[in-house]
Amino acid sequence: MLSRYFNPKRFARLYRHDMLMNYKMYGMFLLAISIIIFGALFFIMLDRYHNFGLNRYMPFLIMTIIFGGILSITTAFPMTKNKVSLTSFLMQPASIFEKFMVQFLNRIVFFFPLLLIIFWIDAHLAQGIVSMFEFPRDVNIADFSYGEVWNTRDFVKAREEALWLLIGMFWTIVSFAFMGSTIFNRYKLFKVLIFFGLVVFVGVCYSVVLSHIFLPGRTTGFEVEMISYKIYGETYNVELFAYLFASLSSLFLLPLAFYKLKEKEV
Repeated sequence: MLSRYFNPKRFARLYRHDMLMNYKMYGMFLLAISIIIFGALFFIMLDRYHNFGLNRYMPFLIMTIIFGGILSITTAFPMTKNKVSLTSFLMQPASIFEKFMVQFLNRIVFFFPLLLIIFWIDAHLAQGIVSMFEFPRDVNIADFSYGEVWNTRDFVKAREEALWLLIGMFWTIVSFAFMGSTIFNRYKLFKVLIFFGLVVFVGVCYSVVLSHIFLPGRTTGFEVEMISYKIYGETYNVELFAYLFASLSSLFLLPLAFYKLKEKEV
């Protein structure tokens, strides 16, 4: 019964087939990201008048993870873009779950570690090339290291205050984007971004309405008011809600993504 949904040998053949069919696309995508990261770091490092410390790497690293992840995830399931390629995709000798897992592994599990490696290589390459220039420099360029970044003052503060919340929210966004890639067939990136914006807007409007209903004396205009109180220790109710939302959303979004993909069989 289990082999109907997942068979290791069948999954291995499907994964090999996907890599043989799409290795050029994956390679060009990673190369394009690498060039963009290198170019951005290189031109910023050319600044003669400002030090380039570890804190200046952080915005580039965060933007790389966010935008690189969105591009990777929202281009998943490329064969669903039209009826011909969708039919070919559905006729592949593998279960929907195995097809789902191939994209999940390539677009999320394997992609983000590769992205971090590419960023590390580009940071050192850009630093090495800039240091070869002979013009006078009164500034220093810090060596990029994930270990050093982990122990920077800003990151230590973030870890102490809301590390798991940030991880949970990031995983929620990743799950939402992956779900969007199964819902939409064409122009996925733009449609997912628009859909995400609409969900956020509707959520804010819903919160505003609830604020006017339950806290009419404290709410004015387009505002969200909440009553904050401690539940236990130093934990507030708003913090608990944020942690639960960040932790549990993916448990709904990923199964929904699988269901929407399986729906295409009908």
